[in-house]
Amino acid sequence: MHVFMELLEKTLNYHWLTDPDNIPVMGDGTTHYYHQGPVFIDDADEETEQALRWNQEENTNVREKDMGALKGANLKDLCDLILVLLQKWR
Repeated sequence: MHVFMELLEKTLNYHWLTDPDNIPVMGDGTTHYYHQGPVFIDDADEETEQALRWNQEENTNVREKDMGALKGANLKDLCDLILVLLQKWR
């Protein structure tokens, strides 16, 4: 509860949001994360087409989908923090 009362009196910046002493943090800020985009490979046979599009190896169009070196708080944790603060203000 003491932490929340302090939060009511200060502005939080991105430094605060990347400090695991304040809020759970995801990512380390140096590791790059990749996300495979949709795979649209056509084939006359529907079953073959679906197998090609599923791409279990996840090795299609990955390199161009670099999401960057991420580090920060989960949006859900931020929403939970705001809800607690709003309850304290009532």
